[in-house]
Amino acid sequence: MIDDIHNKFKKEADLDYARWVESYLRNKFKFFGVKAPQRRKITKSIIRKTKKIPRKKVFLLVGDLWTREEREYQYFALDILKENKKRIKEQDLSFLKHIIITKSWWDSVDLISKIVGYYFKKYPKNKEDVILKWSESENIWLRRTTLIFQLNYGEDIDKKMLFNLVEKMKDSEEFFIQKAIGWSLREYSKRNPEEVKNFVEKSNLSSLSRRESLKKIDSDL
Repeated sequence: MIDDIHNKFKKEADLDYARWVESYLRNKFKFFGVKAPQRRKITKSIIRKTKKIPRKKVFLLVGDLWTREEREYQYFALDILKENKKRIKEQDLSFLKHIIITKSWWDSVDLISKIVGYYFKKYPKNKEDVILKWSESENIWLRRTTLIFQLNYGEDIDKKMLFNLVEKMKDSEEFFIQKAIGWSLREYSKRNPEEVKNFVEKSNLSSLSRRESLKKIDSDL
């Protein structure tokens, strides 16, 4: 099955695009050069079939894809996880953490954070302790995940947790942490602009976090 996907990826490879996207991601990963629409077209039937195979095999497949060199395989793995997210069980948190901290960059972490968000909605009793632990990790991608896992929560967002996490990490000099602070507050501002504005005014955020936080509010003025 994977050999067939490999051959199709090679057949559809665009070397110019591969060079561009490798440069865009700071040459951290090798690419075939298959753009997202074509990749999804190639993998669609397999992703659909994974919903009918044993759960254990799904995670073995995702784990296998995660070890492969070309970045398209990791995107394929994340598409499979997204398709099977309702089958995630409580004990799978360690696997999700492995995906966050292995072959990490913003492109994969921002996708897996959505699945982490689903996990904590399904198993809310685990949220507080795990998020606290991750927020204090030396791994910036675990910290970034704690800031953005609630992006799709809408009215269910835990604002106290969000504000506490921002306060804890606001002095970080890591670009991806500063950006995540701004992103998370901007998303929350869509529902409570005055609350975010007041929080930003008193929190002494970095200029990047502040600017990103207030983008939606400023655009509405």
